[in-house]
Amino acid sequence: MNTRLLVILCALSALHLSGCCNSCKEKQCSTDSTGTAVASAEPKVEVLPSGLVLVNDESYSTEIASGVSLVNISAKWCRPCAKFAPIVEELAKDFNGTPKVAKANFDDCPILCGKFEVNQIPATILFKDGQEVARFTGLKSKEEVKQWVVENTGSTVAMH
Repeated sequence: MNTRLLVILCALSALHLSGCCNSCKEKQCSTDSTGTAVASAEPKVEVLPSGLVLVNDESYSTEIASGVSLVNISAKWCRPCAKFAPIVEELAKDFNGTPKVAKANFDDCPILCGKFEVNQIPATILFKDGQEVARFTGLKSKEEVKQWVVENTGSTVAMH
């Protein structure tokens, strides 16, 4: 094996084992008998008291797999995202799980953002049974988002 490649692999392994990568933080990695990092089988999912589900690259596909889900993708450094964050929390409370409201951090979810070609934030994507139905970028009022969900799902559940 190329010495340069071996050094790179060792460095990556050390980062992974030290918990310096998002994968370890999110998946609560441990090591096997050879010292190789092994992720837990179930991705860690955090649900806030409002009902807002925090998703990451490992958990988003499970969370959007069935039913209607609204996923907001934002970043801590993004001012419009910070303005929209309380609205997303209120939507999670108002919807009470139907549809499910989830939030992903743009910087921590390169797989999710790459798969759904998210290149502007805040981005809000509506899924039905794991398939994208609609999306918007930027800000909307809570009532505008509720109406958008109704228009794109045909369901009035979002209007309670």
